[in-house]
Amino acid sequence: MTENKKVKKYQKVIIGLTSDIETGKLKPNQQLPSENDLSEIYSVSRITVRKALSELVLSRIITKSQGRSTIVNNQIIDKKLNEVVSFTKSSLLRNEQPSTRVILVQLVDPSVYIAKMLNIDISDKVWQIKRVRYTNDFPLIYEESFWISKLIGPVTKQIAEGSMFSYIKTLGIMPKEAKQDLDAVVADEELAKELEVHVGFPLLRSTMIIMDSKHVAFEISFSYHRTDRVKLSLIRNLNE
Repeated sequence: MTENKKVKKYQKVIIGLTSDIETGKLKPNQQLPSENDLSEIYSVSRITVRKALSELVLSRIITKSQGRSTIVNNQIIDKKLNEVVSFTKSSLLRNEQPSTRVILVQLVDPSVYIAKMLNIDISDKVWQIKRVRYTNDFPLIYEESFWISKLIGPVTKQIAEGSMFSYIKTLGIMPKEAKQDLDAVVADEELAKELEVHVGFPLLRSTMIIMDSKHVAFEISFSYHRTDRVKLSLIRNLNE
């Protein structure tokens, strides 16, 4: 192996810190050791440590605060646009602990827009559910959803605290397809409060209509994602 193919000193620091973060030795929002301490731990100069930290900042793995301390960022969630997976299941697949705080559960008349999207009459009742979804106690998504009452029956706060996908499957409703639209919005006072960000913070809004195996829509949801915690990816088939 030639010299230029060897792992450089600053890369060893990056590998070491990344490993500590991935294994949980260094946890989200935890402060990293000082540059002096890292210099001793990895037997490198402070200049080398600074270069490694700069690379990790650019990769959004850590953040340097105004007080010059360096903290571990929360993990960026990679959401696959071509997959429809429940929030609970997707969190568990990433070895994260999902939780939900229910803000509102009420039976309401649908707006003209909601009725049109769900292909129901405005006299048909829908369940309106507002929730904040957390991973490892960190607010990630503010969600407002509307479910056709005559299809899913009564919904309690206890039901809404769990996975709605799992619940409707017990009723024989199998989520099969989704129509999703994405747009950029900014947080108003309610969204800022619930997601613990400032008013005007950039959010990604996902509007999704879920259909069953018979192509019948039963839910429409509006999910507001923190843009500092979520990235989206899509796998496309290319036709020649």
